[in-house]
Amino acid sequence: MSDQQSPASPALSKTALFAYAGPQFTLFLARAAGYGIIPALYAERFDLTLDKIAGVLLFMRFVEALLQVLAGKLTDKTAQGPFGRKTWVVLGSLMAALALIMLYSPPSNAGLFYLAFWLCLGTLVGSVAEVAYFSWGAEITNDYAERGKVATVQQWAAIAGQLGFFGIPLLPLTPTTEVTFESLGFLAWGVGVLTPLLMIIAVKSAPRGNPGTGEVAPTFRSLITAIFANRPMQILILGAVFFDLAASVSVGVGFLFLDSFLKGGSYVAYQGLLQMGGAFLGVSLTSYLITRLQKHHVWAASTWVYAAVLLPALFLTASTPYAGAIYVALTTTAYFVIMGAVVSPMSIIGDVVDYERWRSGEQQSGQFVAAFTLTQKLVGGLTAALGFYLLSLFGFEPGQEDYGPSATFGIRLVAIVMPAALMAFSGLIAWRFPLNKRRHAIVLKRLKSRDARLEATRSAS
Repeated sequence: MSDQQSPASPALSKTALFAYAGPQFTLFLARAAGYGIIPALYAERFDLTLDKIAGVLLFMRFVEALLQVLAGKLTDKTAQGPFGRKTWVVLGSLMAALALIMLYSPPSNAGLFYLAFWLCLGTLVGSVAEVAYFSWGAEITNDYAERGKVATVQQWAAIAGQLGFFGIPLLPLTPTTEVTFESLGFLAWGVGVLTPLLMIIAVKSAPRGNPGTGEVAPTFRSLITAIFANRPMQILILGAVFFDLAASVSVGVGFLFLDSFLKGGSYVAYQGLLQMGGAFLGVSLTSYLITRLQKHHVWAASTWVYAAVLLPALFLTASTPYAGAIYVALTTTAYFVIMGAVVSPMSIIGDVVDYERWRSGEQQSGQFVAAFTLTQKLVGGLTAALGFYLLSLFGFEPGQEDYGPSATFGIRLVAIVMPAALMAFSGLIAWRFPLNKRRHAIVLKRLKSRDARLEATRSAS
């Protein structure tokens, strides 16, 4: 056992937090269009049907799921190297930037295979970087409140990346303010320039954290056994699964709801900017709340308010006065309130890793983060694919002039009702999370005591 764990890790400096946040900025600048806008744009330009797009998304998530835990195991086994988990963050981010350049700047003859190849490649390498990144974040500090700060800067960086994405179309670079392949091309090259720069800052200025001693090399079987024996991890995963089900449907189909159903394509860039502005304020509020309240209660409350805010969009049609503006206002408010459910789980995962180390004696940051994100991505990807498939069953296709009763019912069901219901159920699960601030402090105290005994035994021998 390592004696580096302590009940109160030193506070992280602003420089360290900024350096750590850099990779998250480029990952989200790159992925903002990944599962909603990009599939819709490829469908419109290259005459691809939504059921084919759904097949691509389903295949992508299946392959990613097969490799996710392997990525966690790989980052765990190499965490003791000179740069720790930073190595995989850097390599994965750079390769994801290359895939994005190709995906956002397609040739005129691009088709389904081109979309599938580059989307899958970018997703897979980005997923390795993501597993390493969040595992690294879980190890930078073990303090309950300080982990809230780490999760907060993660989300601020993600929001900044998405603000950059939606801000590009509003610059005088293209003749329209809509998100198009032309604006995405400018963005792709911006990612190509920024990614290496921010990786250098992260490697040089962010602490590597405490990855443990490296004495334990957990197997896949031991990971599954650990999850079944770790009740906090089970509840964390289950709550996050329903959250990601809701978020994947909302993001994947929300673009079509605004652009095709409400005929509000000119609002898309503004919606993105306003949503990210709302998210920034939401993260700021969450940062205050999770250092003072129970993190799982903040998570639960935010999902319930989100569901209440989203439901009024059911009454919007293309003929509703200012329909696009009203929908943008609703989704902006929704982004503000849902940040509690975005930030809190990534702050909680480190607490669960501490609990597992106390319970079993094994340090499994990478494996636990991989299992957590695997479940989210697999279920979320299936849901995104299912969302497009359900729309096709109701006869909804992008770019139609008018939509009949069946298509109208379908887009409302998939874009509004399903996300609201799933998000509310996620909150019910989150409310029952058992590892609160007091219990986590007890875990750290017992870890310190056990580490001290083991260290004394080693010294005596």
